[in-house]
Amino acid sequence: MHNFGSSIGKEYSSGNYFKDEHRCTPDSKWKIADLSRVIFPAIKKHNLKISTIIDVGCGSGEATRLLAKAFENKGFTLTSVKGYDVSPHVKNISMDGIEFIYADFCESKEFVDLVTLIDVIEHVPKPIDFIRGIAERCNVIAFRIPLEYCLYNSLTNKYRIGLENPGHLLVLDLASALNIITFSGVRIVDYQISTSSMMEPSRRKSFLANIALPLRYSLGKINPWLLLKTFGSSVTILALTNSGLSLV
Repeated sequence: MHNFGSSIGKEYSSGNYFKDEHRCTPDSKWKIADLSRVIFPAIKKHNLKISTIIDVGCGSGEATRLLAKAFENKGFTLTSVKGYDVSPHVKNISMDGIEFIYADFCESKEFVDLVTLIDVIEHVPKPIDFIRGIAERCNVIAFRIPLEYCLYNSLTNKYRIGLENPGHLLVLDLASALNIITFSGVRIVDYQISTSSMMEPSRRKSFLANIALPLRYSLGKINPWLLLKTFGSSVTILALTNSGLSLV
């Protein structure tokens, strides 16, 4: 079985990546907003039953909390919500109604309705094997993936920065992200390009990024594809596993 923890390097599994346990927290509300725009219409369209959720690569846990809250606000009754991470910092996270587990989900015996992978795939060197391992343990997978293969990042060589500790090992555009998921043997039922990820605090750290914000916003409004090609963005993808397909 593919080992997620060992594959992404000692810096992550040792906890160095999460010396600041809240490093992912500021971006969480935008990430869950992106997921919600795809997840809930697809659940309604395909009449999917969701009562158990696991957020794999849960980071600070804030996205997991907001995800559970979004489901509850939509009237879902959740019987189990868990966050898995291979970084030991997760042992220190405590939130009401959510269990956080320091382990590799792909080596667990869990099976749930929905697994979320929020900004995780780009950290995995064998994403197809990883997604296959996830798919054996759930009916539905929701992905949020940064799409960083764009003109701006190419001209400024931002890919080198993305390799840092342990960094983004994959540089993807929309087509390659869709292909990787399809090659994994799951069926994509919907996707949506984010036009709001530019507002995430982590993407607005530099003076240049803030100067370019009006242009990025305008391109996103005109056509999200233009935004992808020039400045990059993120995509949310919902896929059904073999077990999930048998339910629809």
